[in-house]
Amino acid sequence: IKIADQIEMSQVVTLENFDPFKPKARLNSPRSVDACKRQGIDPQELLYLALEEYKEKVKDKRLDKDSLKIRWEHHEEKRKEKLRVLIEERKMIMEQEKQGIWSPMKSVQQKSISKMMNDSKMKSSQTGVVVTDSAMLDKERKQLEKIKLKQQQELQQMMEYEIKMQQIKQQNEEKLKKQKEKEDQRQAELAAKAKQQEEIKRQQDLEKQKRMEEEAERQRIRQLELNEKEKARAELEKVKEKQRQIEIKKKEEEQKLKQEELKKQTEKILREQQLIMEQKKKEMEERDKKRKETLAKKQIESKKVAEKKRKETVKKLEDTKRKMETMIENQRAKFNEKEKTAEEKK
Repeated sequence: IKIADQIEMSQVVTLENFDPFKPKARLNSPRSVDACKRQGIDPQELLYLALEEYKEKVKDKRLDKDSLKIRWEHHEEKRKEKLRVLIEERKMIMEQEKQGIWSPMKSVQQKSISKMMNDSKMKSSQTGVVVTDSAMLDKERKQLEKIKLKQQQELQQMMEYEIKMQQIKQQNEEKLKKQKEKEDQRQAELAAKAKQQEEIKRQQDLEKQKRMEEEAERQRIRQLELNEKEKARAELEKVKEKQRQIEIKKKEEEQKLKQEELKKQTEKILREQQLIMEQKKKEMEERDKKRKETLAKKQIESKKVAEKKRKETVKKLEDTKRKMETMIENQRAKFNEKEKTAEEKK
């Protein structure tokens, strides 16, 4: 990633604020990029892959669901470990920066010098021209001056960008501070209003409590009055109950005499009905005996008629059987005659 590209970005993306769940997330901080190069880790390896996405990239399609999940979990653990290693490497680079061992300028300069030396060696080997140390050093010095000038310009742009980002940060902090002050004021007003409402509620509760106590006293007095009335009513009810018991006892004695008289009459009626029932039973037995005799005669006649019908049916069946056998025999004879005629014609 070039420094100019970093300045065009709206925000510096480091290993600290890197979001692995965004597919288009790209590291553009010099320290983070250098940490990736030192560890030999491609920033793309830090992006999160869902289980379904990982499944599409796996070459072995024969894996079952459980095996695939185990491999995906192992992949995710390795991704998190890489991110942790890179964060530690970035912290080391920041320490080196404090000590003056590392700087964005040196990092870019080292890459440019290495590229320049490689290009120079490649050109010399291709043309076969031998360049003297003095001329080569002069050429390298000019190239280094150009690189240094370009780096200074890029560094100036980066510093301006960082100053701009700092200003935006301060503006945002001031904005947040004002919003916080406004929110604090609103919360204070809400608290004061809540306190006022609480006081109003407390007064209302006191008035309600007073009304409840007054109502409770009135209820107590009414209950005392009701208790006196209930006591008088209970005494009166007691007298009435005693009178009712006397009347009930009298009625029970009268009822008992009536029941005894009724019992005697009932026993007389039952005896008379018993005699009548015995007479009727005797008559019914006589009629049942005659009915059974008549039924036995009818059953004998019915058996005779049924036996006659059965014999007639058997006879009809035998006649039909003989006719069928005769017909079948005739058909068999005709079939044999036809077969014989057919054989003679052959």
